[in-house]
Amino acid sequence: MLAWGCSADATDEYCRLGESTTLESLCKFCCTVEAVYGQWYLKSPNPADLYKLLHKASSQGFLGILGSLDCMHWEWKNCPSSWGVAPYVEYIVNENQYHLGYYLADGIYPRWATLVKTISSPDNPKKRLFAQMQEAYMKEVERAFGILQARWVIVRGPARMWCKDNLHSIMMTCIILHNIIVEDEYEYVEEEFDDENMCPQQSRRARATQYELEPSITYEYHQDRQTLFDYMIRHNRVRSPHVHQSLRHDLLNHLWRSFGDGE
Repeated sequence: MLAWGCSADATDEYCRLGESTTLESLCKFCCTVEAVYGQWYLKSPNPADLYKLLHKASSQGFLGILGSLDCMHWEWKNCPSSWGVAPYVEYIVNENQYHLGYYLADGIYPRWATLVKTISSPDNPKKRLFAQMQEAYMKEVERAFGILQARWVIVRGPARMWCKDNLHSIMMTCIILHNIIVEDEYEYVEEEFDDENMCPQQSRRARATQYELEPSITYEYHQDRQTLFDYMIRHNRVRSPHVHQSLRHDLLNHLWRSFGDGE
């Protein structure tokens, strides 16, 4: 049912189970996978993961980027960026220094310092280049959802017959199983291409050390919320429309100098 998206009726002869028993087994399986493996395969990125993301994005012209959002229904009250505990990333764009990582987003998102939206109606080559590269980078999220839907057909099927709790559990299970498969394939690639005397765990640590030595990017956790004053400072810093506009303008100029036609 997860992989092929078939109904419970279609599996009764194969599984020799009734429809209600099949649905109950699916729900229990998803709840168990989420409870056992969710803590590891749904965890937030650690510093080494963020160094890798920052290093990859910097080669594509987006300094300080943490990822991209594409019409994701997040509960903003639980989002780190809205609570003021966003990763502290120091980077310089267009000779201006910034201190918060950001995500690429669509036009439906607010004008925050941690979100960089595209330009809906670019009227010159510089803006068109920025919009093109921003939207191209965001396609990675669309590809990720496409791979998830292709691997677990239940994700793209009708959902009105499921309750919200079961939908959440099914979706989390598909993501966990997808991450397990990706990790297994990643381990195989590492073993194939790494040095003979270096195991995959050692190679990951070596790459993490390499990212730590990147001169233009540093990472630091800021998890303390000791006073209301500190919280309000970070809250206002995250939701600053002025920083949002300034960062997008600096990224626009940086991308034009790096990938434009040189005019």
